Amino acid sequence: MQEEVIMIQVLILGISILLQFTAAILALRLIRVTGKQRAWGLIALAVFFMGVRRSITFFRLISGDLTLPPDLLAETVALVISILMVLGIAWIAPIFYAIKNSTEALFESKTRYQKLFNDSPVPLWEEDFSDLYAYLVELKKKGIRDFRAYFDKNPDELRICAQKVNINNVNQATLELLQAKNKEQLLGNLDKVFVEKSWDVFKEELIAIAAGELEFEAEAEVKTFTGETRHIFLRLKIEKDQQGSIRALLATNDITKSKQAEEALQENVTNLARAEEIAEIGNWNWDIPLNKITWSDQYYRMLGVDRKKFTANYDAYLNCIHPDDLEFFKNTTARVLKEKKPYRIEYRIVRPNNDVRVIHERGEVGVDTNGTVVNLFGTAQDITERKHIEDELKKSRQQLRDLSAHIQSSIEEERTRIAREIHDELGQSLTALKMDLFWLTKRLSKNQKTALEKIHSMSALIDVTIESVQKISTALRPSILDDLGLVAAMQWQAEEFQKRTGIHCDLNIKPEDFFLDTDRTTTIFRIFQETLTNIIRHAQATRVEVNLERKNGTVSLRVKDNGIGISDKEITGSKSFGLIGIRERVNAWVGDVNVSGSPKKGTTVTICIPVENPS
Repeated sequence: MQEEVIMIQVLILGISILLQFTAAILALRLIRVTGKQRAWGLIALAVFFMGVRRSITFFRLISGDLTLPPDLLAETVALVISILMVLGIAWIAPIFYAIKNSTEALFESKTRYQKLFNDSPVPLWEEDFSDLYAYLVELKKKGIRDFRAYFDKNPDELRICAQKVNINNVNQATLELLQAKNKEQLLGNLDKVFVEKSWDVFKEELIAIAAGELEFEAEAEVKTFTGETRHIFLRLKIEKDQQGSIRALLATNDITKSKQAEEALQENVTNLARAEEIAEIGNWNWDIPLNKITWSDQYYRMLGVDRKKFTANYDAYLNCIHPDDLEFFKNTTARVLKEKKPYRIEYRIVRPNNDVRVIHERGEVGVDTNGTVVNLFGTAQDITERKHIEDELKKSRQQLRDLSAHIQSSIEEERTRIAREIHDELGQSLTALKMDLFWLTKRLSKNQKTALEKIHSMSALIDVTIESVQKISTALRPSILDDLGLVAAMQWQAEEFQKRTGIHCDLNIKPEDFFLDTDRTTTIFRIFQETLTNIIRHAQATRVEVNLERKNGTVSLRVKDNGIGISDKEITGSKSFGLIGIRERVNAWVGDVNVSGSPKKGTTVTICIPVENPS
């Protein structure tokens, strides 16, 4: 009987040795997956030597060189530990494979972003503001508060700040705009492309950054590498990345032709005004008692009529005015004759060939010695091209807004996808592994302390990993937003806000549960997050009231705090980029935004968007 026990003991020993060598091989394979050569190498080496040691014992037992008292329980425990080592490494391997796949997916996402960046027709810059922010902080520590006065007094500081801005990347459209041969020409400092007027815009940008603004836009001039001057419209957005660096994305639009046309038009206007003053070109005079209008040749050409065939009187001129502007023109004329004051007016005329032109008219009233109106006289200018240029400028700026919205949408989609993959794949694997460990603990005796302690250690590590996975997934995009909708997501966000800040947050929703499409849900939730962030940063509030209501085909969000309030200047200011961002999001849905408040009386932000797209 004792011999049979010894044979079983030797058999178990052999199986344990095989399992230990298997565990060593699996640990070596994880080096390739994780890249942690030292850690897994040491584990593999330790397990390997354990197997070698037990192999020596095994062969000595077989050869009869060594005899041991029968201890079947000890060998069984050793076998279980070996099995647990193999299973533990085998079960944890998919986790590392999932992490590797997520890393590769993130790399692929970055690659797609880089392709969008490089192929964008809009000139784009990626800049690092970390050194600049640090420098501005140092200036604040030295007591600088009025940065405008400081830079006006110390203009050389602007160049120092420019050197603190590191250009990390530019796309092909930027190279074409600045006529650069390659990226290396641009990477470095901003002053490579600055002209004298650029420093004024850069100063305004620095003032905005020092005030804590995260967005900035302006018109500026830059120089190309061939010495040409270009006019651009720039839009800057600043954010902090996961490594803590301050990154900035700069989008520019070449408006050189528009500016040149605008400047040329202004020059023509000036010359025309001078010529009209000297030669009375484009002038007119309406003799009211005789109802006779006298026009210059230029005025006839502007109307597109032949002076020999056209009857120049007030009624005939009314026939030239665009039907939609006719009532406005007649009312203005009646008001001018009554008030007897100089005036300016813009209206449209329709030429005989149906060509519509925009007219800017300036006139004065002539009176006799008795104060009776006897005539109207003045000049007229065709400003159609200028209006077209203004429309083009508006279109260009809208394109920048559309691009910004597209980039934001792409980022939101990527964050959602990555968050879902991390939650589904990693979360499920970790949960399954924890359940298996729990199953093992139920099947080990209390005397097997080493194995139980190892299992408890692994379980604690899994708990920490699960918590990290949940935090990463929630930071990218709260799953509750997609799973349960806007109402549940806002309730969760309000609770998190109250826990984190101690600011009491009342949330009222009518009806208590409703659903919107994904895009509108994301818009309202992000606006809600932005308002809470602004309250934390600026309001110094102790209470927040939030009302979300769906009614009459619209959904409205109202966030009110009892903080220090906001001034009218801050509400309408061009540098209130947080409010500008909210307005841009709402404008995409043809909605309304209202911001109200006063110092020490709190701030109220109300947005309203239609539930369905406008036809």
